[in-house]
Amino acid sequence: MVTKQDIRKSYLEKVKQTSQQERRQQEKEICQQLCQLQVWKEAKTIALTLPMAHELSLDEVFEAAQMAGKCVVVPITRPNHKMVFVYYDAEGPFEMTDFGVREPVFEGSQVCPKTQIDLVVVPGVSYSRSGERVGFGGGYYDRFLADFTQTKLSLAYDFQLYEETIWPREKTDITLDMIITRKGVDVS
Repeated sequence: MVTKQDIRKSYLEKVKQTSQQERRQQEKEICQQLCQLQVWKEAKTIALTLPMAHELSLDEVFEAAQMAGKCVVVPITRPNHKMVFVYYDAEGPFEMTDFGVREPVFEGSQVCPKTQIDLVVVPGVSYSRSGERVGFGGGYYDRFLADFTQTKLSLAYDFQLYEETIWPREKTDITLDMIITRKGVDVS
């Protein structure tokens, strides 16, 4: 069995080997797949991340959400590996976390209650067709999603999706409802 650290290292190598043009094309097609889903059409409040440079860009998704009149919330990490979502304001202010993630400044941000979020787009490194996910190692999303009852899905480049789970699964790992690639949707 491969370790999660091995999966993360492999992911970074694959990102480096994939051209910017190819990544942008996949992102556009992934967004098109997402926007066709009923869960997207019905969602009023959507949780998105502000991705790092090596992650799948959500620019297309932010734009689609704005055009559809959806409310977008983004995460802010808090002490003790906790995370809250706040209403997104493109004007900021923002700060960089110790992990190199751009987040809104907590002071002055309005927290969105978890119960008002209809759809969470969960970031990650790799996924299995059964909805298992390797994240970045902090456990923030697994903790947040532990009692989340609405739809949780991930958007993935082709190379991020595995036929089966080849990494060790921990009891705290949360299974996603679906994984979306440019080729379609895998539902767990």
